[in-house]
Amino acid sequence: MAVSAEFAQAVRDGNLLKVRIMLKDSLIIDRSFGLFAELLHYTENSGLDIWMTFAEPAEYTPAPWTEDTMNYELTALVNDFTKEHVNYVKKIIREVCGTEDPSPALRVCSVLPNTTIKEAAPSQPSPKKIILDNIRSLVKTREACKKTEDGKIRVTRNDVEKIRTYAKSILDACDAVLGRH
Repeated sequence: MAVSAEFAQAVRDGNLLKVRIMLKDSLIIDRSFGLFAELLHYTENSGLDIWMTFAEPAEYTPAPWTEDTMNYELTALVNDFTKEHVNYVKKIIREVCGTEDPSPALRVCSVLPNTTIKEAAPSQPSPKKIILDNIRSLVKTREACKKTEDGKIRVTRNDVEKIRTYAKSILDACDAVLGRH
């Protein structure tokens, strides 16, 4: 495995969001997590600190996990990129996709119904997909917020960070659709 030119450029540019997304994607592409380890090593050796810290402990869904749980946590990982959350997502991937590592020629793991992620020819998701995925993530974040005894919604600092990142991704994708790069 090797660090792609696109990843190296994102690290050089200090583009934390892009680096985190590419690290997250590597978890599903290579279920041995060797690619993740290699990319993480490259990032750390470059002096870029990609880890987040949160004062509040994260709340995780207990096993058994489903593809929906895996999809949600992979999306949430970008906004909660802590070592604890990465290890949790690895456990989910191992359970949902299995622990065996398919041949390097075809590494496939079902991610959404009727779709797969393959190692061949990485491509960027369309702006429409980015918008829809982030709207779904916003809704899930809202649904995960707890109601207080008086019926009000409790939004944590972590929730606000997630919402902010999703909103920025939506705005960036809207600008791409409108040709305002």
